[in-house]
Amino acid sequence: MTNILSHNITQMMDVNFTKKLTDEDKFQIYIDDVFGKVYIPSYIFIILMLVLGCFGNTTVIYVFYSKWHKTTYRVFIIALAILDLVNVLVTVPSELYLMQNAFKFSNEVFCKVSRFCTFTLNISSAFTLISIAGDRYFRVCRPLQKQLSVKKAKIIVLVGIIIAIVFAWPVLLMYGTRSIVVQVAPQIFVPGHICMINDAFKYTAYSLVFSAITLIVMFSSDCILIILYSLIVVNIRRRVVFSLKTSRIKTQTDKKQRDKAAVESKVQSDLLKSLGTPTDVELKGYPQEKTNVIGMMDATAYDKSESSENCTKSNSREIISNSSQNEKIQSERVHKVTLMLFLVTVIFILSFLPLYVIVFIRIVQPNHYNNLTFEGKATYSFFQRSFIINMCANPVLYGFLSKKFRMECGNVLKRLWNYFQNKNVFGT
Repeated sequence: MTNILSHNITQMMDVNFTKKLTDEDKFQIYIDDVFGKVYIPSYIFIILMLVLGCFGNTTVIYVFYSKWHKTTYRVFIIALAILDLVNVLVTVPSELYLMQNAFKFSNEVFCKVSRFCTFTLNISSAFTLISIAGDRYFRVCRPLQKQLSVKKAKIIVLVGIIIAIVFAWPVLLMYGTRSIVVQVAPQIFVPGHICMINDAFKYTAYSLVFSAITLIVMFSSDCILIILYSLIVVNIRRRVVFSLKTSRIKTQTDKKQRDKAAVESKVQSDLLKSLGTPTDVELKGYPQEKTNVIGMMDATAYDKSESSENCTKSNSREIISNSSQNEKIQSERVHKVTLMLFLVTVIFILSFLPLYVIVFIRIVQPNHYNNLTFEGKATYSFFQRSFIINMCANPVLYGFLSKKFRMECGNVLKRLWNYFQNKNVFGT
């Protein structure tokens, strides 16, 4: 009897509590539910990218600035790392804040500035990658032409940032808080706000044109990168094929020369045997003793002449061999750097590809997101932020492909470990 009474009282309290819930309370419960079911995977992913991006890009800037020679390659790598680091410090916290305040976002200035910075930094990175591809193209495919200087590489990076700012400025006008209606229960609809193209520009020709131009520009950038690196790959392949043919011909030529030398040596040996030694031959009009002396002098002169000629030939071959070896090493280094920068470009394109698809879907089907399940929205949210991978992946790629970078990173970690041990941070 007591248990039944207690159950009824608890049920009555639950009913009374439910009746006391306002629409705002239900809205907050709905937001918490959405955060747990939709945003948690993206939230954890972004925090990991924040840690990796800060440490990785800072390490790249330090290592390349202090340990690498001044080259265009160094300029572009440092520029990319700086852009990625700033992007991580601006975009990633902004995304975390937006997810925590989903449907209740009201800071219009924050939305404008954060989106403007994200657009500017991503476009600057794309322009820098195009500059890298152009530099690689001329170094691999047009090595005899005048190459890009370090000073001009710095100017190109700055010009790219300026172009990105000019292109991204409409974001400051169009982005802000957009009003939406959120269904928190079957019969309950609550007004909310999100950070996107604001109400004044929503579904207007301006927003559609800007979105379309953004897609076209980014897609064109990707096409330019693919074309340039395709030309580079074709050129490298031709060089490899030519090198293999040349090596095969050289091997055959060397074999023929060795066979010819062996035949000549055998003929000369047989001739000397038939004539006898120089002391057995008497020159006409000279006594035996003088003949021997003259023969020895001639032999000595011949040996010196032959030795000098052989030495000259040997030095020439050594110089040619060293020059050829240096050219081969330099060519391999250029090809290795080109491969690494090509993979950087591939990661950039692949990380933005899901976002391109989502933007295209937004243009074609504006209500597509609302019709998705929680699982679908979680997937949508994750791929919407996949471009953040690009800000953090480059240091990992450098670590895999550059032995020098790995060694320098190891030295940095050792110095940090020694520093913390000396400060007794770990309590040992």
